[in-house]
Amino acid sequence: MIELRKRPPQCDTLQESKRKHRLKVAKLLHKPRDSLTQSELELLEMSPDIIRSIVQSKQTKERSLIRQNIDIDLPGVLESKVDQLASLIRASKCCLFYTGAGISTSSGLPDFRSPELGAWTNPENIKDYLASSERSPFATMAPTFSHMVLSALVQQGLVKHVVSQNCDGLHLRSGIHPQNLSEIHGNMFAEACTTCQPQRVFYRKFDVTEATAFRRHQTSRVCGFCQNPLRDTVVHRDEYNATDHPQNWVGVDPLAPKADLVVCMGSRLDIIKCYKGLWRSPSIEKKRLVIINLGWTTKDKVCRFKINAPCDDTMRLLTEKLNIEPMQYRIEDDVLLHLADADFSGTHQGGGAPTTPDIFEEEQIARSKGYIPGWMRVILNKVHNSKK
Repeated sequence: MIELRKRPPQCDTLQESKRKHRLKVAKLLHKPRDSLTQSELELLEMSPDIIRSIVQSKQTKERSLIRQNIDIDLPGVLESKVDQLASLIRASKCCLFYTGAGISTSSGLPDFRSPELGAWTNPENIKDYLASSERSPFATMAPTFSHMVLSALVQQGLVKHVVSQNCDGLHLRSGIHPQNLSEIHGNMFAEACTTCQPQRVFYRKFDVTEATAFRRHQTSRVCGFCQNPLRDTVVHRDEYNATDHPQNWVGVDPLAPKADLVVCMGSRLDIIKCYKGLWRSPSIEKKRLVIINLGWTTKDKVCRFKINAPCDDTMRLLTEKLNIEPMQYRIEDDVLLHLADADFSGTHQGGGAPTTPDIFEEEQIARSKGYIPGWMRVILNKVHNSKK
């Protein structure tokens, strides 16, 4: 039997000593300097690095609070900006949309950094919200008005490609063909065989991340073609994707450098800014980048202009300016419903039937109270553990 290596006890003692030292310095910094004793002053003089770290941490928290302030554009200002956006879309030869969690919030889903229901900023509120919902919003979710407008823009050729950071699958369900969509963080309804070449993707009617976690991606099923384990397609923070689809980087890679209009919607762009291939130099972004978001984003200073309004409000105005009529969402037209493979014969790996609700079965939706997708649990647990 292999004995696991344990952390040396002296390491824990050293860490605890450093923590107590920092805490003591922090308390002294809150006192008036003229009330400090000689020994306390000496302690501060001996701790310049700790003081610098505490000050930086305080400044970061203050900036974060300022960034949570939301200034919504007045109706006249909003209409003027949407007018400009409509003109840019009409004139564009290659328009791309980059979307984040903000496009899905009107379907009842939480986002990541809003003050009330942000997975990173307020995980406890999310748990209370999900626990109090009679039906899980993750089981009842459907494409929002913004999703349907974007689908119409793609179908009419006004938008070449959509890059989504969301793994809720709502862009696919709105009618956007997988060829015109890059779900760069995966899709909670898609699992893949990375052994088959080319890789195979299997779409399901239920959340495939129920038993997966950070750096543990195998689901309870095996490929019906090669009998090797299937894995989910979700990419967690600090991971690299291992699946070709639904990420579809080959679809967006040739378009991003030559795009003359990039519209970022419903995202602070904290994560997507790290994908260097999606961006050009600041001087070019100032000509082609338009942001639609409530609150601060990392690209505010390098965009052509920013629309400070909810996604659905903006897209409703945009449909009027472009004179387009988006389709109403109907379950019978749902692309996921048609792609999903309901035949699991020979594909189980001893895991039995899925325990997550079938999002197209009314009885299972009715019993979905408290259901949280596996990928969301990973985020909530990570935030919880970081605050211990």
